[in-house]
Amino acid sequence: MAVYSFEDIIRQITTKKVHPVYVLQGDEPYFIDLLTQKFIDLLLPEEEKVFNQEVLYGKETNVSTIIDYLGQYPMGSDFKLIVVKNASELKNIDSLSSYVSDPYPSSVLVLALPGKKLDGRKKLSSIVKANFALFESKVIYENQLPAWIKSEVESKGKKISELNAALIGEFLGNDLQKISNEIGKTIIAMGEEKEINRHLIENYIGINREFNVFELINAIFNKDNQKAQLIVNYLADNFNKQPFTLILGSIFNSFVKLYTLKVSRIYNDADIATIINTRSISAIKEYKTALAKYSLSDLDHATLLFKQYDQYSKGVDYPSGIYAGILKELVFKLIHIHEITNG
Repeated sequence: MAVYSFEDIIRQITTKKVHPVYVLQGDEPYFIDLLTQKFIDLLLPEEEKVFNQEVLYGKETNVSTIIDYLGQYPMGSDFKLIVVKNASELKNIDSLSSYVSDPYPSSVLVLALPGKKLDGRKKLSSIVKANFALFESKVIYENQLPAWIKSEVESKGKKISELNAALIGEFLGNDLQKISNEIGKTIIAMGEEKEINRHLIENYIGINREFNVFELINAIFNKDNQKAQLIVNYLADNFNKQPFTLILGSIFNSFVKLYTLKVSRIYNDADIATIINTRSISAIKEYKTALAKYSLSDLDHATLLFKQYDQYSKGVDYPSGIYAGILKELVFKLIHIHEITNG
């Protein structure tokens, strides 16, 4: 037995060289759900499924029923396939260890535990690990998302740049099912086009709804440079929708409010709401986060930065009209202001 990769198990399914027992478990449900569906869709031809395939649910079945199905000889097929979805909800699941100790060679049992794992101290887990097929589904972390998205797009015969893959990942988070759905929808809509570009992302995934000056301020307050620069790149391409002067003014006004809160030593929600002129819980939370991340000295230096970059925007000591460069520089310096002024 081995711990198999996603690709290994897909290969086993498509070549029909399968083990009598599979356990699909781990923290990332997406890969488990996908493999489970591959077993259901691909292991048996359509005409063989009616007599030889059973899809059960852990909460609605029991061990005796599962073993009864497994004991039935396949009719006109090489395999009897029994899939148990949400197997973590199966009562007394460890009692399957008696079957797993000596499974029927003509039956294939798939136990799917999305977001869960078998108890490693119990007999069932030990037998599977020693003799059969185990798949451990691991979470894709944020720094791994762009590469995964790029791979997912390429597997569907299309291309995407690393920047645009990062844009999708930043917007949708690490909900792989949601990302896959949005990519699939975009690929259908793009027709014969070869590459998923910014225009397609905006039209079919809707990133422009979130990539606005308010989200930019939130990213700056959280000192999230990666997200901030992605938003800046989007805004820089769309100054016709959100003019540079309005973006600069919004950021400046937010820092003025933050400075007022810091000088006044206001930290309770009610007073913050009065200063920032909103009772939005998320807005209050953003300012409280920024109060913790920016010192008064940082905010003094930020005021000087705004004066400097306002002059740059008017063509003083800076090439006229290069608003994208001005915005990128200013945002980077606001996020790293403590390091810059104390380095």
